[in-house]
Amino acid sequence: MAVLKLKLSNAVNLAVTQVYAPTSVSDEREIIEFYELIKDLYNREKEYFTVLMGDWNAIVGKDNTNGTNIGNFCEGSTNESGNRLVEMMSKNNLKLALFRETEVILQKLNKNKIAGPGGMENEILKRGAPSLTQPLTELFNLMEVTGDIPELWGGRVTM
Repeated sequence: MAVLKLKLSNAVNLAVTQVYAPTSVSDEREIIEFYELIKDLYNREKEYFTVLMGDWNAIVGKDNTNGTNIGNFCEGSTNESGNRLVEMMSKNNLKLALFRETEVILQKLNKNKIAGPGGMENEILKRGAPSLTQPLTELFNLMEVTGDIPELWGGRVTM
């Protein structure tokens, strides 16, 4: 686990935590300790907006999408690690924007629509999807948690 702390402004502090969760064959004690460490880190860093990202070694399938904190593009069945991840998210009121969800939105953009207020053409977004999907997913998660939407976007996100 690695934590990067940034002071973005006088009012905004950001802590980005990169994790690699134990695998399903790991000792149960190691898995419990990992999730306790995440919980402690999240609860300790209240003055920071915290982004938790990385390899959770989890599958969150369609059978575990309750609509409150998981996106719509899950596939397959949830494994035990996926259940732990969803439980941790639910207990801490965390949201999850899935990489796949952002990828599908970018792929479905109508290239014949005019550019939005920022002047970015949909065609550029579609072609840049392989490079833009991960940072946009993280940006959408950040906006979901903070409620902050760039003024240039007119206070709303529409795709």
